[in-house]
Amino acid sequence: MLYAPFTLVSGRLSQRLGAGRATTGLTLVAAAVMGLTAVYSPLSWPRELPPEAWLLYLGLFTAALALLAFSWGAARLSLTALTVATLVEPLTAVLLAALLLGEQMGWSQWLGAALMLASIAGLGVRDAHQSAENRHAM
Repeated sequence: MLYAPFTLVSGRLSQRLGAGRATTGLTLVAAAVMGLTAVYSPLSWPRELPPEAWLLYLGLFTAALALLAFSWGAARLSLTALTVATLVEPLTAVLLAALLLGEQMGWSQWLGAALMLASIAGLGVRDAHQSAENRHAM
């Protein structure tokens, strides 16, 4: 649910503010959302490591560094390429979890995957039409 607004603002935000400042802002928003989510649905940590180690790992590696790489790329890609990349990423993660880890996909995940593929196809059709119109206008 929150992935679509993130996709919409991240490209423009990265181009306007730069990768570092955009990443800082997006990381703070992500931390606030995750914090509120944890209040609603408390986290359970694996017992091998203390919760602080998991928070450090999640904050640094899976959030901050990933957002920095994403923002760096977002500042350099066209908005269509960025949108396609952001739509493919969660789809790839879910499919790899099903294939490699044996995760079971529910009907809502299959529906989400189909909607993402339809979105990507729609972007391709839109870009093809825009390219054709631009060629005819010249």
